[in-house]
Amino acid sequence: RLDLDGAPRVNDDCIKTIAKLCPALKQLGLDGCTAVTDEGMVEIGRGCHKLERLRAAGCGGDYTGLSDKTAQALGLGCPCLKFLDVSRCA
Repeated sequence: RLDLDGAPRVNDDCIKTIAKLCPALKQLGLDGCTAVTDEGMVEIGRGCHKLERLRAAGCGGDYTGLSDKTAQALGLGCPCLKFLDVSRCA
């Protein structure tokens, strides 16, 4: 379990590292990490195949948000995902 909620310096590069080094991660909290975009979320889908819970409310910043790329990457790459919160990611 890794909770990074509200960490302003967490960005896509951080997420890429987590996805690469933590393939057995089951829970990840990224609420309010506005510097995390589709690019980081795609890496989660590529690397964290055992992920069960992802809280990412408010990710993607005020302008970019998250897109279908995130949904597709998580849907295909995280078959164990039971809980996903991407509210406020418009």
